[in-house]
Amino acid sequence: MVKTIPHILLAAIILGVILIPISDAKIGYDVTARVNSTSWTVHRSTHNLNFEMSGSVSGSGSFSKLTHIQNFAGIESRELSSASAGQLNYDELIQLQSLEGPVSIVAKLKSGTNESINESVNVPPQVDFVNLEIDERWPTRFANYKKISYLGPGIRTRESYHNNRDVVSTSIDSWKLYKESIYQAHINRTVTSVKITSDEVAETTFANKSSRYGLSLVTIGSSTNLDVIRLGESGTPKLLISQNYLGEHRMNLNITMNDWVPPTEEPKEWLSCCDAEEATKCPLTPSLESFVFGS
Repeated sequence: MVKTIPHILLAAIILGVILIPISDAKIGYDVTARVNSTSWTVHRSTHNLNFEMSGSVSGSGSFSKLTHIQNFAGIESRELSSASAGQLNYDELIQLQSLEGPVSIVAKLKSGTNESINESVNVPPQVDFVNLEIDERWPTRFANYKKISYLGPGIRTRESYHNNRDVVSTSIDSWKLYKESIYQAHINRTVTSVKITSDEVAETTFANKSSRYGLSLVTIGSSTNLDVIRLGESGTPKLLISQNYLGEHRMNLNITMNDWVPPTEEPKEWLSCCDAEEATKCPLTPSLESFVFGS
């Protein structure tokens, strides 16, 4: 969790841009932009991290589990599972790799262009509109593999994954369950362009990112729900797929969502792996490439 964060205020009178590392080697930024009564805000944070967790549980009795990975360069994961009794086998592997990188903020106004990379900038008053561009380069990779088998009076398991407005979530209530799944997410660059006037805010976001979810499922139970969502800049769904099942069923599926920043003349030597065209081809980690679903 981020305890303190630098604050960026963009108004019709002054532009303050501060990008400095915060506590526990974290880096982040808040942007609040205002032109008269029209405003726009964003918060982002990350820090250098290499995290891996693996575990295995086998036995009978009560079971509960909560896992929450929150907002590493826009990647999040949450799982909540519980069972009051029954026979359970549970295996999982979680890997998270994140790297701090530069953030460039450019504000274009009637009086000219002001650019900031880790420093403060002031601009003159009498601003009627602001064009704001944020270029964030924080390479981050995440993978979550799990295999669950259960037989008993009932198990409830919920999981959700977010990768910068791409969302995959499942919800299962079952008394006989076999579930094997993997989620992989990758991002290395996000470019946000915002035009702010006294009447409106127009926002466009591009990112070098990819998300993949694979599922093999056999269940007898009261409900199974699967949602796949791509959110727009306003937070409303641009794409929504929702599936609901009751009773006994088998399911095998693979979901992939990709996006990239349109190429420019700017060289991309800042990261040797994964430029805009290769963002979806970069391997995650060797240990996770061996997982195969639906075989």
